[in-house]
Amino acid sequence: MTDPSQVIATPSQPSDDEAVRKEAMRKAGADYFDKVLKKAQAGKDPFIEPPRPRRKATDAEELDPDLETVGRVLEGSKLYVISALFIISSSCSLVFAKGAMRGLRTPCIQAFLHMLPALGLLWALVDVAPLTASLVKGMAPSAAVSAIQTVSFFGALLYADVKLVVSWVVLCPALLQTALQLHQRRRPQPMQLGLVGIGLTGLLLGSLLRERPGVLGMLNLLGWAAGQVGSLAWRAVKSDKDMAGSILGESQVEVALSVAQEEAKVKAGSLEFYRMALPAGPVLVLGFLCLEGKEVVHHELSVPDVTQLLLSVACWAIARATGALLADLPSAASRANLEPFWGVGAVVAIAAVERMRVGWGMLAVVLAIGGGVGMQLLDLYERHQGHVPSVV
Repeated sequence: MTDPSQVIATPSQPSDDEAVRKEAMRKAGADYFDKVLKKAQAGKDPFIEPPRPRRKATDAEELDPDLETVGRVLEGSKLYVISALFIISSSCSLVFAKGAMRGLRTPCIQAFLHMLPALGLLWALVDVAPLTASLVKGMAPSAAVSAIQTVSFFGALLYADVKLVVSWVVLCPALLQTALQLHQRRRPQPMQLGLVGIGLTGLLLGSLLRERPGVLGMLNLLGWAAGQVGSLAWRAVKSDKDMAGSILGESQVEVALSVAQEEAKVKAGSLEFYRMALPAGPVLVLGFLCLEGKEVVHHELSVPDVTQLLLSVACWAIARATGALLADLPSAASRANLEPFWGVGAVVAIAAVERMRVGWGMLAVVLAIGGGVGMQLLDLYERHQGHVPSVV
């Protein structure tokens, strides 16, 4: 009899089903390897699948009737909503900026902090053109004026009363417009001279009743006015070749006109974006050169200071973004048509925040801002009547 220990066990032969399964797995692995290899050879990532196309809705389920009605209402009221946001945010931004300056007395850093959120909001809402050398060339004058006026504005808020700053910002363009007409030997209208007189009366009365702005306050107010003069000169150069020659000289006219042509190619949204984006870095560097970093390091902000700063930044960003959107809207109501109304809103905001009583101080603010707003409305009326618009 055979010894069981001597029997050699032979492995069982694989069944047909198992052989078929192994062959299928081998083929699937080979197919996957070929697919990965082809993607790698084509320069694509072999392990990332392309996004699947979204399923298109059928005509029956395309739009709910209620949602379609709401969409039409929102589209029709978009202009009014943006206009209201522009007026409210522009009116409140100056008052809240003064509160922000009390907590962080750094004009250049404050300007930079206000520019950043505005740039982010513009980047999200408008189609910003890519940065090129020709775009930088065309935007250089506007960006320089924007930097001067922004830094001077926050500096004036630091060293002068907010009511004086708001009155100056509203009234100064009207004064420059009248001075330009006198320089061109054009006789201003009697109503225009009356409005200028009313504004100057309010400005002088407010200066006598309030604390004096001091040397630094006056320098910053004059710096803002210098930026406005630069903006006025640049618009004159773009609109009149003869005036460009008298301002810049005959040798620089062609250069200025080439810069103006590059600027004309930039849309309103990109214009507003790069007007802040280009000077943002230099403004921050200027702040550190003026040792404003010490104020940031050694000063601890309180909760009310942070609240005022956030409100100021939000109003500033909304005002810039809505202004750019208004310029892009295909409507007759442009940003220029709404400029006078933010001055009226500024009077209301000042009266509410400063808790001003009816008196000489309130009268001075109303006269100064009323003169500037009246001049803007008069200029707007002349434009609609078909007269030659002013360059201010």
